[in-house]
Formats: sequence, C-alpha cells, structure tokens
Amino acid sequence: MSRPCAGITSIIGDLVFILEVLFRVNCLLVMLKYTLPLLLSLSAVFAQLSIDPPTRTFTNLGGGNAILTSGSDNWNASTDADWITITPRTNGSAGEAVIYIVNANLSANPREATISVNNKVHTVTQQGYATNLSASIGEYDRFGGTYSFDVTTE
Repeated sequence: MSRPCAGITSIIGDLVFILEVLFRVNCLLVMLKYTLPLLLSLSAVFAQLSIDPPTRTFTNLGGGNAILTSGSDNWNASTDADWITITPRTNGSAGEAVIYIVNANLSANPREATISVNNKVHTVTQQGYATNLSASIGEYDRFGGTYSFDVTTE
C-alpha cells in the first residue's frame, strides 16, 4: 500500500537541503563582504618596494646612473632638484630601474639632493668644481717695471 504523504516528505527534505545550501552560501557571502576589504588592505601593506643603492656620489662632471627596484609594487619617482633629470620615465614596475642624469656642477660647492621612489629615499651627492689656482713666483727690482706671471687652474 502506498503512503499518500511520501511524496510530500521527499519534497520537504529537498527543500530543507536547498535552504541549508542557500544559508551556507549566504554566510560565505557575508563573510567575504567583511573580510575582502581587509584582505585587500593587507595586500597593500605587504606590497613592498625596495631600492638599491640608497646613496650615490658623482664628480663635478655629473653623469648618469640607475636605482634598482625590487619587490611587488609599481613605483613613482620624483626629485625637487633642478640639476637631476629622471628619464625616460618617472614610473614603472618593480624590477625596472629608475634612470637619472646629474648635470655638471660648475660651482666650487658640493651639493646634495634626493630622489624619492615610493617614499624610499635615494640620496645623490655631487662634488664641487675644483678651483686650484697657482701662480709663478717672481721679483721686482727696485726700479719697478713690468713683470709677467702665469696662473693655472685644474
């Protein structure tokens, strides 16, 4: 003899199963809603960029060089020194070099500036132009007259 409620019991069991699945999916979505922003902010914290070397020294003649980058972040480079040019671009990806050119220093005074790469600091120091003067020694006789001497610079 067949039971008249057997089909309804099976349908109710299926509905309970579907409701449990929907509940679990809903819980997962709620969990993702609150944890995903945290995971994204943590990934930003751990996205680091390193530069090497931290300093470089140039002669008064200037020249070009590069800052090596490594890590997992893109970079932006800038300097406020008008005698340093970052070229050919001021941004890139980790693993790409920051290339820069230092103009000649025609002053006798040394100078220093920084290049910032994602808030990491690379210090550039440049020597001043050497102004060594020398002159030949001579004597005047008691009657005066003219005298010539040589001045040389290095």
